[in-house]
Amino acid sequence: MYEHVYSSTQLKTNLREIKDIAKNNMVYITENGVISYFFCSVEVYNDLMDKIAKRASWEASVGALLDWADEDTHEDDVLLDDHTSASMAFLEGIRMADYSLDQPNLRCAIEYVSKDPKVGMAISKDVVRKAPKASTPYKYYCSGYDIIYEHDEETGKTVLCGFVESSDSFDLPPLG
Repeated sequence: MYEHVYSSTQLKTNLREIKDIAKNNMVYITENGVISYFFCSVEVYNDLMDKIAKRASWEASVGALLDWADEDTHEDDVLLDDHTSASMAFLEGIRMADYSLDQPNLRCAIEYVSKDPKVGMAISKDVVRKAPKASTPYKYYCSGYDIIYEHDEETGKTVLCGFVESSDSFDLPPLG
């Protein structure tokens, strides 16, 4: 998890080596065996801040999609099979991305999610939602996008809630 860990003593004695590593990586500094600081170049720091901002934007978009889908009465949802429906938010996202439900990769992803809703990754509790209808929303990667959906364990129903740019590029390093 933490690749480049040095004690504060090592920082003093090996400053040049650690600075070289910090040009491209996050370096963690320990005091009394506990990671207390991180050290990096401005470029690495700016990249980290950019990723954090993108992640926050992704989480806000996902929260909004889930809220939009939860506020729908589901009367307008398009039934895809016995257990899966697509919300208006999902259909709008597909339209905006110039996709269609007939595209093979999207159709395959939807069928996969329909057959086994837990195949996706649970979305973090960091995503703020007003009034969730299902306990755990999920995301499933499909061609550069994340399909956002909810699965209700009690009814076995899955609602495709939205379609957003994938969060796979947010490989944030641990901060401590």
